[in-house]
Order: sequence, then C-alpha cells, then structure tokens
Amino acid sequence: PILFLMILGGIAYFEVVQPSTLLPEQCAFPVQFAPVQFACTDFEVTTTSVSVMLVNGAGKNVTIERIAFSGATVSGPCSQELDSFAQPGETIKLGASNCKISKGDGEKVKIRADVNYRYEDSLITRTSQGGIFAALRG
Repeated sequence: PILFLMILGGIAYFEVVQPSTLLPEQCAFPVQFAPVQFACTDFEVTTTSVSVMLVNGAGKNVTIERIAFSGATVSGPCSQELDSFAQPGETIKLGASNCKISKGDGEKVKIRADVNYRYEDSLITRTSQGGIFAALRG
C-alpha cells in the first residue's frame, strides 16, 4: 500500500497525470438550515460565461434577484442582476456572460456560486451558496 501511494504521488508531482482530471465534474448547493433551497441539475463553464440549471426546492415561490460567480480563476465581475420567478419544483436557467475565467481549455476550475433570492411573500433577500467544479470549455 505504501509503494502504491508513493507511485501515485510521483505521478502527480511530475504532472504525468493531473489529480483534478480524475475527479468528476459537479455542481452542488449544500443543504442549509431549512429544506434544500436549490438543486443543481446542469451547468456549463466557458472562458466568458457560467450557467447553471437550478430547481427551486424551497417549497415556496421565489424571485431570484442576482447570481454571482467567483473563485481563484475568475477575474473581474461575473454576475447577473435578475428578476426571475420560480415556482416550487420548477427548473430555471441562470447565468452570467460577462466573465473572465482563466485556465487552459479542458482544465477543471472551481467556482463559487451565490444566488440572491427572496420568497414571494417576503421582502428579505437571502443568499444560497453553491459550488461548481467543471472542465473549462472554449
């Protein structure tokens, strides 16, 4: 077992194989204090845009006011002001196209997503945080 770990470490150190290429792409919005607010069903990351398909899991009608993406590979603003309505269980596509994401084509990037929303019967804006780990597409 130790020899196996040493071989894997050597392969990663000499960049024969990038460890991030072995990890699957994913998009997740962790469960917060209440029921699941949003579930991510699809996503895409390019050098100039990020988009996600989210399901409203809040059990109430919500208005999504803003989505913002950030991370070590994202430079400058990468957000979109919105006024998108979603009923419980409805899937909605959100994204920003004013992004500058730097990595090589096909390399994987880690991006944080912040969704500002409010319930239909409330004036309080809430934030749900999620993350995307995806291969960058040209």
